[in-house]
Amino acid sequence: MGFASAIKTSILGLLTATPTHGNSTLIDQLEAIRYAMVSVLGDDADTDWRPLMLRIKYAEDIGALWFLRSDVMAALSNMYGEHKARDVMAHLNDMFKGFMPDAKPRSNSRYNSR
Repeated sequence: MGFASAIKTSILGLLTATPTHGNSTLIDQLEAIRYAMVSVLGDDADTDWRPLMLRIKYAEDIGALWFLRSDVMAALSNMYGEHKARDVMAHLNDMFKGFMPDAKPRSNSRYNSR
């Protein structure tokens, strides 16, 4: 097996890997993350951020919620400023650890050096 073939096999393995968590654990975490995302947007989110709220509520899986993080960050930055939004997002990002391959520990973040 050549180098390029090995990389292709590794990437395909990551993309098609099944979660190591039980189905009920994954569903529980999905709902916990969904609830947290909705909660951080606040009580007025249904009127101010309705399209985002609907996308969060109807996200099909944890991957969809993962990709909605940037929209949540933008909304939080608009409401509270970027510094506070980063603090809130750090907690949300931690909720994805172990469930998404890209969810890195915060210690690797370039923003922790501030």
